Amino acid sequence: MMSLELLISTMHKSTDEVLRMLRQSNVKCDVLVVVQCDTENYVELDNGGQSIRVIFTKERGLSKSRNLCLKYCSSKYAYIMDDDVLLDINAIEELVKKMEVDDVDLATCKYIRENGKYPKRYLEAEFSHTLLSAAQVSSIEICFKVDVIRNLGIKFDERFGLGTNLPSGEEYIFLTDCIKKGLNVRYYPILIGVHPEFTSGLDFYTKTNKIIAKREMFKRIFGKNYIFFIIAFWLKKFHIAFKAGYGLRFTQAILFGK
Repeated sequence: MMSLELLISTMHKSTDEVLRMLRQSNVKCDVLVVVQCDTENYVELDNGGQSIRVIFTKERGLSKSRNLCLKYCSSKYAYIMDDDVLLDINAIEELVKKMEVDDVDLATCKYIRENGKYPKRYLEAEFSHTLLSAAQVSSIEICFKVDVIRNLGIKFDERFGLGTNLPSGEEYIFLTDCIKKGLNVRYYPILIGVHPEFTSGLDFYTKTNKIIAKREMFKRIFGKNYIFFIIAFWLKKFHIAFKAGYGLRFTQAILFGK
């Protein structure tokens, strides 16, 4: 097994529940789990040669959890994973081998839903990511070289993500920070696993803070040119919000920040 650790963020789980979760996810490599709960603790488990480390923390927020994973990860490569993914570890190993051969710092891939359909349109050819293509990436599609990320001081922006007032955008900001730092960020059409039907990213319009998060995300990434990307996002997504009955709220929040 190559030097790979899965990084999982979850909430309110006991050690037994973490083990049950990992068995259900078909995980067979080393794992670092951060559990946000009401206690502080650290547990190391040996599951037949599989290293499982669990950090229990009182901190809240998905980006804070991801950053704890970044801080304590002990492998050469790390793969970000949710607590409800059925993983194909052979596919992850294939992804890491590609990264080794191509000297890639961060790679993205693809997953499928339980109904057998893809959540988005994936290309079937490899390509290097840009600031625009990175917008299509979900957190469970990301694998990276740990030391490269650490040495450049790249972290998840803790103002963004679930558990904050800006409950999305953290993975896009993370990826674009990597690209801006000159890292080799590449997509491979490798299917890594299965995710449940619903993902939080599908709902970007039902609450004002969800919409504002997109606006602030564009400001964070594109600086003074952010307004062009906000308008483009509004044009692309308005029909979805309008059809769901949130057209006015979406327009007011994304274009005017209120």
